[in-house]
Amino acid sequence: MDQIKASVIIPTLNKLSRLRLVLKSLEPQITDDIEVIIVFDGCDKEVISAFHELEFAFKPIEVICEINIGRASARNRGIEVAKGEIIIFLDDDRITAPNYIKSHIRHHEVGHVAVLGKRKELYLADKEIENYYNDFEACIGRCEAEGDNDQGYSIFPLIAQFVPWINFFTGNVSVKKADLLKAGCFDEAFKQWGHEDMDLGIRMAYNKVKIMRCEDAVNYHMMHPSNFADKRQASINNMKYLMKKHRKKIDVQMIFTAIMIKQKLFGIYVPKNQQNKYKLRGEE
Repeated sequence: MDQIKASVIIPTLNKLSRLRLVLKSLEPQITDDIEVIIVFDGCDKEVISAFHELEFAFKPIEVICEINIGRASARNRGIEVAKGEIIIFLDDDRITAPNYIKSHIRHHEVGHVAVLGKRKELYLADKEIENYYNDFEACIGRCEAEGDNDQGYSIFPLIAQFVPWINFFTGNVSVKKADLLKAGCFDEAFKQWGHEDMDLGIRMAYNKVKIMRCEDAVNYHMMHPSNFADKRQASINNMKYLMKKHRKKIDVQMIFTAIMIKQKLFGIYVPKNQQNKYKLRGEE
């Protein structure tokens, strides 16, 4: 086998119908120098058994965590077994565009960079997700026609020009494994929801890794019901830890103080049209 060029790491927790559609989107992109690593993070045994009944044109590498260890730890388990020079992080509910992997790899040809792909939002009902597995051409057509640009990736757009780690979200990002190891990978002290990826982005930036956007590396987030009210306190708890950890970094303190005040006052805001369209339950 050729030397592994890139490892795609996907942590998952009981989202098999979505995960198999993600893997279907990767299928035509996988060559001998690309590997896919699935980290089952506390999945039910029935889910893993059902996964083993699926057939793809490639064989994913499996890492099975019997208990849920959280996203930071799960990604680290994937990094440990990865053989690729480049690590591409992908979530288990993100359908990838046809040139997704090549777009990420192309940007790593020169220097030390972290590549942020483009995320688009798409609402698919559970029945549609099931049907699209057997008609993926129709699925990708729907993605390209209806995928909305994610407003979350426009957080503080002017600030992001100077503080690029603010948009370091690991549902669609790639980094050289050597740079990950140098930065210390994900901090496993982040146990709840939120900000473990920004923490890594901060450390990358301070290690002189250039964080850059790639508009061609697109994936489509299959939106699903979420209760952002429940996530607000977890987010605040993680922000407090992050700010304590980076207490000597002025940019981190200023930005997260502003975000924390906003979340305490208004919660994790989701516009009304987004709530209705994607059937989210959010706070105003």
